[in-house]
Amino acid sequence: MFFRKRRVKRLENNTRIMPNDIESERSILGAILLNSECINDVYEKIKNKDYFYRSNNQEIYEAMCELLKADRPIDIVTLSNELLKRG
Repeated sequence: MFFRKRRVKRLENNTRIMPNDIESERSILGAILLNSECINDVYEKIKNKDYFYRSNNQEIYEAMCELLKADRPIDIVTLSNELLKRG
């Protein structure tokens, strides 16, 4: 039985691109916005922003976690304000 060697995507400097799924990232962030109570379940599994591949998704998740820690509601208004405050 022959196995085909899997091609690994690489950047210009020959470093590997980490596995990622942008749609999953968007789904997680969207679910939190639709039902902010689910962030407790998400936070149990995703402790920090490094689980997200895209930097803008990392920033959004980090802002959501900060709102959670500050016991503030997570909605589009508070999240937007938090992101604007961060620059």
